[in-house]
Amino acid sequence: MRNTLFHLTFLAAMLACAPHAKADSADTSVSVSGPWITLGDVAEASGPLANVRVAPSPDPGQTMKLDPQFVGNIARENGVYFPSNQTDPIVVSRYSNEAIAKAKRDAAQALLPPDNEPPTPKHLLALNDNFSRGDIISAKDLIWIEPPKNGLRPTGTPTQKTDVIGKELLRSVRAQTSFRLSDVETPALIKKGDPVTLTYIKGGLRLSVDGKALMDAAMGAPVRVLNNYSKRTIDAIVSGAGEARVLDR
Repeated sequence: MRNTLFHLTFLAAMLACAPHAKADSADTSVSVSGPWITLGDVAEASGPLANVRVAPSPDPGQTMKLDPQFVGNIARENGVYFPSNQTDPIVVSRYSNEAIAKAKRDAAQALLPPDNEPPTPKHLLALNDNFSRGDIISAKDLIWIEPPKNGLRPTGTPTQKTDVIGKELLRSVRAQTSFRLSDVETPALIKKGDPVTLTYIKGGLRLSVDGKALMDAAMGAPVRVLNNYSKRTIDAIVSGAGEARVLDR
């Protein structure tokens, strides 16, 4: 009930705060990456108070405006300073999933060793230790090994480390043994048992509630989530890391 009342209060305070394509330059602007706008995003909060939830974030790549009086009330309730004379809306932009993915790829690329590609076309990519199914491969786990003495190169093997960095193993692989691209896959964004923010959007109505994933699921895939409030199982679609949108019936 408390969660429902929070969202109803939020919606009442946000009647004029529908998503906007661009932010007014006179407004205070912040950017977020997760499903929730927190006090740390919009006020001078630190420590645990920075994680206090203020409102659900807009959809990835979208922008919305927050009423400063609404934000100020939440800040003061938590003992956080917020200027009482602020009247301009707070424009909150959420990074798109593509922008977040690109940032992660760029960060991974910056950490790559100089031997991303093989010393010779005949060298094979291998792991430097024994790895089990479900392990995630990082750059430091990979080495280049000499080809088999018979000269036969296995088919479907990765040709550079970036092909498999961040991927999840589908089977166990022994140290210094080559493997195929089919032995890895992109990890699920949501794992069984993970906390999930469920979002329901219809018209101008947007409600969010916490839940728990009942299965693994990748981006855009169906996922069943247990609603922590109602204890009902909800069918949804994965919309981001730890996020799912409820299917409109």
